[in-house]
Amino acid sequence: MPRQINLKYFRQAVVGKFVQKVFHKKPYRRIFIFFSLFILFLAVAFFAFNLIYQERILPHTYVGEYNFGGLKKSEAKSLLSEIIQRSQGAQLNYSWENNSYSATLADFKVDYSSGQDQTIDNLLAVGRQGSLAKVVKENFKSIFSRNNLLADFDFDEGKVNDYLLKIAKDIDQDEKDATIEIKDNYPAVVAEKIGQKFDVVGGRAIVLQSLGSFSFPSSLPFEVNKLLPKISSQIAQQALAETESLLSRQLTLKAADKTFQLYPKDIAPMIEFVASLGQQNPLMSNSARKIVNAYSLSPEISSAKVSDLIRQIASEVYQEPKDPKFQVSSGRVVAFQLAQTGYELDQAKATTEIIEALEKDKKVLEL
Repeated sequence: MPRQINLKYFRQAVVGKFVQKVFHKKPYRRIFIFFSLFILFLAVAFFAFNLIYQERILPHTYVGEYNFGGLKKSEAKSLLSEIIQRSQGAQLNYSWENNSYSATLADFKVDYSSGQDQTIDNLLAVGRQGSLAKVVKENFKSIFSRNNLLADFDFDEGKVNDYLLKIAKDIDQDEKDATIEIKDNYPAVVAEKIGQKFDVVGGRAIVLQSLGSFSFPSSLPFEVNKLLPKISSQIAQQALAETESLLSRQLTLKAADKTFQLYPKDIAPMIEFVASLGQQNPLMSNSARKIVNAYSLSPEISSAKVSDLIRQIASEVYQEPKDPKFQVSSGRVVAFQLAQTGYELDQAKATTEIIEALEKDKKVLEL
């Protein structure tokens, strides 16, 4: 009968033999002892470090460029009050091209005193509150780097938004695609225009960072992003040949025994330029994708503008149907009117046919 093996006992035995085998080797034993001592050293150092700075802010703890490290609560509060007092006449400045934008702390209704106690509590909490990882990280930064905090304060958010939106109103410009303009039946490329947009959301963060760190530079580092158009002059240039071909065409329209001529001067107002996203080979490398233009520009006959022409033609060729009429007097026909066949142009169909005729360079079209 097969014997049953206790897996728990088996694992303990195997692990025990492995540990015993490892610790019989001096290099492994030394490594274990080294790491054990190192961890013990860190624990003792951490305890001693916090004991030294008990009831004091940990070293290298800053609000902006002001170092509060090593200060007791009363000392930190005194320093913060002094900083707040010196900042009373401060203002935020921003320059863009020839325009300057300034706002004082009073304009934003900034009140540091309301958050003074909270700021001190935040400074004392560095390296002492939060998760273990956060506490360890902040303690290491207190020794080898620095912890940066922002002062707590109240302000009028609406005033800050108004300040930023005023800047945005002056800076923001929409981008414009390059296109083709037709004058006297001659097409020419109109260059693109690069736009720009002020980053309001990022600007708000910069304003709060400046106020919370008591930092008031000569010009705030706001970001203005460039808006690149989809269609460049180079892309528009590629549509010139097709545009010139459309402008060289002439079409004769026939409807209800009437003839209408479309000359280049009539076709020119019907042309509109449409930007479309081109398809790229999915196997193409990323570097090649950057070289190939994603958008293209093409001249197309506008159905709306052709419809305007069709409505004019339809009104000219419309013919109301009439029945024959007889007028009899004394048994004799004294007046006679022939029947008249009605005619009404199918405008939707005619619009489609004219566009196709122009695209295929037909000379005559029966409507």
